[in-house]
Amino acid sequence: IAIGTSRGVAATTTTTKSTTSTVAPLLAILASVLINLLYFEPETTRVMYQRHAVEKRLGTGHEVGKLRPEDPKKANDPELKALSKTFGMLHGISTLLNLAALGLGCIWWSR
Repeated sequence: IAIGTSRGVAATTTTTKSTTSTVAPLLAILASVLINLLYFEPETTRVMYQRHAVEKRLGTGHEVGKLRPEDPKKANDPELKALSKTFGMLHGISTLLNLAALGLGCIWWSR
C-alpha cells in the first residue's frame, strides 16, 4: 500500500510540474504576441506612414534598394532622421517579440 501511494503522489507531482512547464511557454507566447499586436505593430505602422509623408514632402523614398536619399540635404533632414530612428527602434522590438514567440513555441513543442 505504501509503494502504491508513493507512486500515486509522484505521478501527481510530475503531472503538475509537467502542466506548469507546458503552460508557462504558452502564456509567454500569448503575452509576447498580444503586446506586439496591440502596441508595437500599430505604433510602428503609424511612424512608417509619418515617415512616408516626410519622404513624399522631400521628394524621395521612391528609390529601390536604398535606405537613405542620395542628396545629403534630404538625408540629413532632422524630421526624417528622427522618424527613421524611432521606426528602426519600434520595428526592431516588434521583430524581437516575434522571434521570442517563435523560440518559445519551439521550446514548448520540444517538450
